[in-house]
Amino acid sequence: MQPSIQFCTFCPSFQYLTTNRPSSMLHHANVDRIFALWQAMHPDPYLTPLKDFPGTFAIPPGTIETSSTPLLPFSQGNEGWYTSDSCRSLTTLGYTYPEIDDWDQNPQQLKQNVTAQVNTLYNPNGQSINKRDSMPGQQTVDWSVDLCVDKFDLQGARFIIRLFLGEVPENLDWFTAPSCVGSFRISPPPYNRPGPLPEVLTYSEISLAKGLSDNGIDGEDVEGTVEYLKGNLVWIVQKA
Repeated sequence: MQPSIQFCTFCPSFQYLTTNRPSSMLHHANVDRIFALWQAMHPDPYLTPLKDFPGTFAIPPGTIETSSTPLLPFSQGNEGWYTSDSCRSLTTLGYTYPEIDDWDQNPQQLKQNVTAQVNTLYNPNGQSINKRDSMPGQQTVDWSVDLCVDKFDLQGARFIIRLFLGEVPENLDWFTAPSCVGSFRISPPPYNRPGPLPEVLTYSEISLAKGLSDNGIDGEDVEGTVEYLKGNLVWIVQKA
């Protein structure tokens, strides 16, 4: 669900409007629910400290962010700012989800009950998922484009990388073009410090499977697919 929601909801240039859309609210509410389920099933691991290279308006560049880093501008009044530690439990914020009866269970009971409910919802037949390395002799060919870009490549401006198989329309209506096989939106973090912009690399992967199939290309034919991509794979950068 993530790719389709992201593309249809968050791709417009007017990003400050997307948070008011019902689909955006439902999307992020479900992300919160999924994380809460994961927390209940894995009560011990949480957050790993990470360096914030660009910083924000409130956090200096290069700060090591931890679970105790203040989450400005979310205030607890006289108790200071919220942190990831202070809002780790849903009970702190006064809500829960139907699968999480955390008010009268210890962590081990909650883990067992939530795990059972997740399996009931998403794996009702109890089927085990085979990993590729457990299926010797079965090989598949997949085609995708790996992207790596610096968020500040356009000096702090937002931009979109679009991939095409075939002709790129001249009318700039690229997102809805049949030849557009994927997009990667880059939104640089806020940065108002003196000196050169930091390097902040971000990554994505765009599958070419559907695009190749729609164009009648057999992905199992490696040599033929490579020749097709040499003549038809196009990428552009569009300011957002």
